[in-house]
This record gives sequence, C-alpha cells and structure tokens, in this order.
Amino acid sequence: MESRSEGSKPRRMARNSLAVAVVLVVTAVMAFAGFAGLVFAEEKRTGSIVVFGGPIHVRPDEVVEGDVVSLGNSITVDGRVTGDAVSVGSTVEVNGEVEGDVVSVGSTVFLGGGARVGRNVTSIGGSVERCPGAVVGGTINERGRPFRFDFRGVPRPRAWGWWYMPRAYFGLMWFARLVGALVLALVVVALWPNHSAAVGAAIETRLGRVALVGLVAWLLFVPGMILLAVTLIGIPLVPVWILFYVVSGIFGHAAISVVVGDKVGRLANARMSILVKVLVGALVLGALGLIPVLGVIVGLAVAIIGVGAVLDTRFGTNRPWLPPRQPQPQPQPQPQPGPGPQPGPEPQPEPAVHPLPQPHDDTEPGTRTAEEPAPPAAGAGPVDPRQEG
Repeated sequence: MESRSEGSKPRRMARNSLAVAVVLVVTAVMAFAGFAGLVFAEEKRTGSIVVFGGPIHVRPDEVVEGDVVSLGNSITVDGRVTGDAVSVGSTVEVNGEVEGDVVSVGSTVFLGGGARVGRNVTSIGGSVERCPGAVVGGTINERGRPFRFDFRGVPRPRAWGWWYMPRAYFGLMWFARLVGALVLALVVVALWPNHSAAVGAAIETRLGRVALVGLVAWLLFVPGMILLAVTLIGIPLVPVWILFYVVSGIFGHAAISVVVGDKVGRLANARMSILVKVLVGALVLGALGLIPVLGVIVGLAVAIIGVGAVLDTRFGTNRPWLPPRQPQPQPQPQPQPGPGPQPGPEPQPEPAVHPLPQPHDDTEPGTRTAEEPAPPAAGAGPVDPRQEG
C-alpha cells in the first residue's frame, strides 16, 4: 500500500502541473485575444463568424450565412450554418444543420440525432461520434487518434527529480515554445512589415520554387558546417552559419504566420492588420504542432518553406544575391557601301602659304646709305664717267 501511495503522489503532482499548464495556455490565448480585440461578430450573425479563445453557439432560431471558425474553443450548432464549421483545438457539436464541412483539429466532432451536414465531417487528431439519425452528405474522416499526454512507456527512475513529471514539463515546454514563437513573430513583423509581406507573397505566388530552394538549403546545412569545421579559416564561421539558418527560420515562420492568418481572415470575411494576422497564424501553427504525426509534418513544411522563401527573396528585399554582370560595349558596325556610284575621296585642304618676312628698314626717310649714289644736282648736265675718276 505504501508503494502504491508513493507512486500515486508523483502522478497526482504531474496531473496538477499539467492542469496548471493548460490553464496558463488558455489564459495566454484569452489575454492575446483581449489585447488584440480579436472577437469578431459576437452578436452579429450575418456573414462569417470568427472567435478567438471563446465558444461559439448558434442557437436553434439563428441562421449564420457564412462560415463559423473558432480558435481555441468549442462550436455548438443548434441552428443553421450555410458555410463550414471549423474549430482548432476544441470540439464541434452539431445538433442542427451545417451545409458545408465540419472540421475539428485536435479534438472530437459530435453529431447529434438531428444533425444535418451537407458535406464531409473530419476530425484531425480526434474522433467523430455520430448518434443514430445524424445525416452526413459526404464522408466521415478520422485522421489520427486522440492525442493524450500519456507517457506510460517512458521509464521512470527511482530517484526524485524533474523526470517524475514528463507530462507537466511537456506542457510547459510547449507553452514556452508557443509564447516564444508568438513574441519573435510579432517582433519580426513589427520591425519589418514590408519585408515580411514580401516573403509571404513569395510563398503564395511561387510555393514550389521556394520549397525547392528551402529543401536544397537544408540539405546543404550539415555539409556546409562540416566543410567550415575542417578548414582552419572556416572554424570561426560555424556559429555564423548556424545563426544564419536560425534567423532565416524565425523570419520564415513569421511570414508563414502572416499567410495563415490572412487565410483565416479571408475565410472569416474579417479585416485584420498584419500584427493580428501573424498572431492568428502563429496560434494556428502552434495548435497544429500538438498533433502527433501532423505536427511533425507541419513543422518540417514550415522550416523548409520558410527558409526557402527568405533565401529566394533575400529576406524580403527581392534583390539578387550577386550583382548583375555589366554588359560589354559592342563595337559599332561600319556602314557597307551600296551598289550605286562610289563617292570619290574627300578633297584634302591645301596648305596655307605664309609670306616671307620683309627686312625692316631702320633709316629715316630722306637719308641715303653709302652704297646708294647721290642724285645729280639741278641744272647740271650728264656726268661723264671718265670725269668721276
């Protein structure tokens, strides 16, 4: 009896800790919802309805012309919904009519005896409980089994320690991870809203390309780190290499949260700012991460697509990683002569003829030099050359 009581004490403490973790998660979701003002159409029943952190109840005399979406709480349909009924993280109970699909992510779908569903009923990570008389126009899909925090297969050591409460610590670690992802995503979007929107646009417009880029990038992560580690110069760059992938992953997660939040807003016909979109998207991704198999797939897809979109857009700048090559100047083609008469050579200009410089005469007018003979005197006859001597 003593061993049984000793074994039940850690279990009781684990359950209490798990309950505290669940209360903290619900409180955080409600706080975020109250802070951002995310409860849309609380009284309005025309058009789609989206509620974050609170339940939705469609009364028997009500008709919702659109979709009904709840994140973090339950949906009860006793009236009529012309669209889909989708709950993330909680149950969906249908006693009236839903013309579209009924989907519960992470919990159970209850179909009462008077339920009428026009299309499919899907429970991801939960089950579908159908009462006699319920009518489903499509198919019933149960993907995965209900997820319980059950670690009975985990060996427990005899010594006392934190490992006696793996379920509680799992819940606390998930809560801390969710809060950290929310804070980082909000910081990224608040500081770089245009870059986050550019990365999200790349995910929506060229999903295949960014997924391929991300897959190649992750395949090169380990070889690149090994290549840097084996070289003496590259050893200091190993932390930079790891930090580059971490920053790319955070940026990509924020961009994907914006895309998911935008999809939810379009589905709900609600206008949301980019900060509200990233908050809603991060909550949806965190809720999907709780599902055993689907959570792993979603996590891998977010890591691959997020890093690929960041690398493809160069962190949302849409600039090339390498500068474009400058084109070489092409020589101008010479004009080819036509079939007509060929023009002759152009006339060369004649060289200019410059006059020779004249000797400068420094003598005054009326004087004569020694070489010049004196003019004959007036009235004298011709001089005989023999008399000159």
